[in-house]
Amino acid sequence: RKRRRISCLMVGSRPCLAVAVASLCWVAAEDQISESQALCPSSCYSEHCHPGAEWDGGTGLVEGVCRNTCSRKFFGKIRYCGLGDRYLLGDYVNCTDCALTSTRSSDAPPSTRETKETGDTEETQPETKQSLRTELLREAKKRLTAWYEDQESMNLPFWSFNARIQQTKQWYWCDAANGSMHVPVTFGEFNVTDARPIDVFNTLSDMQKQTEWDATVDDVNLLGDFKEDGVRGVEMLLPSGILMVPPREVFQWVAFNGSLSDQEFWFVVSTLKKDKLHAVRHINRAAVQADNCLGAYWVRPCPAGGEIHCPLGNPQNCCPDGGSRVIFTAHVNVHPPKVISAKSIFDLSWPKQIDWVNALRKRAAANATSSAEGKQSNETVIPRWLWQDGEVPLEGTGTHLDFPHRVYDTAVMARLYADGPGLRRRGHPASLITWVVYITLAAACLVFALSAAWRRRQLPQAFWKGLFEPVPLVPPDSPSWRQASREVLSC
Repeated sequence: RKRRRISCLMVGSRPCLAVAVASLCWVAAEDQISESQALCPSSCYSEHCHPGAEWDGGTGLVEGVCRNTCSRKFFGKIRYCGLGDRYLLGDYVNCTDCALTSTRSSDAPPSTRETKETGDTEETQPETKQSLRTELLREAKKRLTAWYEDQESMNLPFWSFNARIQQTKQWYWCDAANGSMHVPVTFGEFNVTDARPIDVFNTLSDMQKQTEWDATVDDVNLLGDFKEDGVRGVEMLLPSGILMVPPREVFQWVAFNGSLSDQEFWFVVSTLKKDKLHAVRHINRAAVQADNCLGAYWVRPCPAGGEIHCPLGNPQNCCPDGGSRVIFTAHVNVHPPKVISAKSIFDLSWPKQIDWVNALRKRAAANATSSAEGKQSNETVIPRWLWQDGEVPLEGTGTHLDFPHRVYDTAVMARLYADGPGLRRRGHPASLITWVVYITLAAACLVFALSAAWRRRQLPQAFWKGLFEPVPLVPPDSPSWRQASREVLSC
């Protein structure tokens, strides 16, 4: 039983009177606890509601309690504290009355707080360290909602096969631990008409069979499951597709999340803080180490009955009933040569991304057919604890992943953040080197043309006259034409 701090007058020392007063004090304590919980729901405490992001109208917690609004649940159970319309969607919780109650102490619900009484004081247990799974899923949700919705910060999209792919105007840091290279962030969206979300999720998460349908992958090796962080380690070898250019190797963490009832799934990868994976498998010295600082896929079902108004503005891209909608992001640095910029890599590789989307569609449709025949329509190919919240308590190693902060694409913010962290100006060094190469090639062509003109002046005029003089046509019925034909045939 928890200790309640309620002031009660002790009247006299008679046993009966003392018992009566104690009973009244207990009733008063229960009334105060009930009133406190009614004003400040348990969903407003830090176990259920986390601090929101400042860029999204989020606010922090005051002594472990949100005093504004806790958003709808994300990833099955996590809410975020903040202000604004984004926090008033779905089953949000109003926590404004929490400011009227006492600060969080022993009045917290017993199920969400464990205490140890020593005399008149209470000691709380230390908070659980952050897990990699939580950090990856949180950043993925941030990018596929707030980042992707800000179309002003995006370049115009590429369209092909009813898939949409575009990049951010700003470039963000994505490199090895001591690197400083910046690359754009890629976003995309497409529908899978012949497969449900769980079929698409199984296609993405069954990474050991990825080489069977993904031509961009040569080899996949699972490096183990890390239960303390709720993630899986994977090593992949990606061919360059160009002769004499070495392949790329990727060591990445993989996090999963899903809900069978909502048919909503998340698949997130990251190459940050991968030293622990290098301890499991050595680096391939024949390959170049590539980075995907954050890649995420958000798979959701199409609306019941299908879409009436296509959000992408393409009549052929309506999400049909029974199909799936996939929104994805990637922050890839393949470490190209200095003379090639990341933007040039995207311009050359986006058709390959469309090919990958079509291959994923085909594989997911095949999985849907096999699932229907095997009557295992709601089975996942990975263990339940990897994707379902609460299956295994995550101890967390406290590893912090440094993701760049989003830069708002306005004229004022562009000036403010022109030299700020996490942002690269549009004049990337690789672009400057590319222009130098172009100018050098143009100068070489000019020198060659001038040299040819000078050599032409040195040669006799008869040579140029014979070289460019047109050959007169001879009628086929003339004797000279027949004689020439016989000579050619005899040769």
